[in-house]
Amino acid sequence: MQTVETHSGGHGAAGVSDETPSTRRSLRAFFVDHPFLFVFLAAFSARLLVAIVLSVSGKLLSVAPDSTFFVNFGIELSGGPYNLYAGIEWSSASHFASYLVPVTGLFWLFGPSYFLAQLVAVVFGAVAATATARLAREFLPTAWAVGAGLVVALFPTQVLWSSAAIRDSTVWAIAACMALALAVLLRSESRRQAILLALATLVCLCLFGWIREYALSIAAFSLFIVAIIVRAQRFKVVVAVVLALGAMFIPVAYDRDILGVRILRVNHLSQVRAANANNADSAFINPDELNKSDLSHLPEGLKVALLEPLPWTSLKGNAASYGRLEAPLRWLLLIGSLSALPLLWRRRRALGFVALYAAGVVVVLALGEGNFGTLDRHRGDLVWPMGLLTVAGVHYHLPTLQRWWRAIRHRLRPALAKG
Repeated sequence: MQTVETHSGGHGAAGVSDETPSTRRSLRAFFVDHPFLFVFLAAFSARLLVAIVLSVSGKLLSVAPDSTFFVNFGIELSGGPYNLYAGIEWSSASHFASYLVPVTGLFWLFGPSYFLAQLVAVVFGAVAATATARLAREFLPTAWAVGAGLVVALFPTQVLWSSAAIRDSTVWAIAACMALALAVLLRSESRRQAILLALATLVCLCLFGWIREYALSIAAFSLFIVAIIVRAQRFKVVVAVVLALGAMFIPVAYDRDILGVRILRVNHLSQVRAANANNADSAFINPDELNKSDLSHLPEGLKVALLEPLPWTSLKGNAASYGRLEAPLRWLLLIGSLSALPLLWRRRRALGFVALYAAGVVVVLALGEGNFGTLDRHRGDLVWPMGLLTVAGVHYHLPTLQRWWRAIRHRLRPALAKG
């Protein structure tokens, strides 16, 4: 009878208290067993919340004015009622197709909506964080890999820009997925898997051609270098040759020259820089500096791309305000990324493409950006590789730091005992 009474009492307060810890343990076990799903859900939830706030509050267009451009593009392509881009041809829309295709599909199914365009960006942002975590797992313990994913998942402007109806999070997702496919390919022992991953890598490269010009050029060049310098088993030599040829000639299909070197033509980036600075409220280039050569502008450009806004710098616009709040986090990522330099050759299969891609983005931002608003969005291209490198660097140096800390404590112990 006593046993029966205890069981029937499970519907009361005692039963609730018994079930709650069990539920918590089940959730904890689920996320331990599915760490990358945890990263995806964390990234998706944060972005979805911000997207809802932007949509409901009506602040979307003040935060990301380009949202109107992409939404109207999607409406026109889906046969909607707006005619802002009436008679648009696919050749024009294809410059943004990697983002616009899913947006247009949703508009066609459910009708045009800013929020649906935001939802596509939200998903791509979550994919970028998840791919970063999975890439980190190639050479880090699971907990550290989840940490790398959460850096991307919760970095403030990553959340902000991937909650607006703009293409930036699409670039991040494609880059992180390409790096992951290449890293797994280079350590794979299976011919079939290697072929499939090589195909996935080249598909990602093609997707770059439909979203951002300079990203295609940087990714192609980085892939070409990795395909050449990384040692591989005999069956992978053929795969490496295919990747190198793809890196050389896929950009040609997008009118970017072999390896996408059009971006390196004389004065190309200086012209882009001048166009970005022209009549921009947050321009950081003086009119008399617009015609400076790329080489002479590079030191100042690197400072702006990596460090601005500094406390003593005067910059206008909302982006500068966001940048000031986030600047310490960016500086920490920069220091953390540099701390991973000793790892690069040892972990070149996983980190070679990441490091080359990040370096290429830094140079292009330094030479091609002329206003802080655009720069701040495009610097999002650096968060996933820098977050990954930072966590890798901390993990690499942690034993040394622990030894130093033990030595310091050992030296201080007599003085503390006397005190």
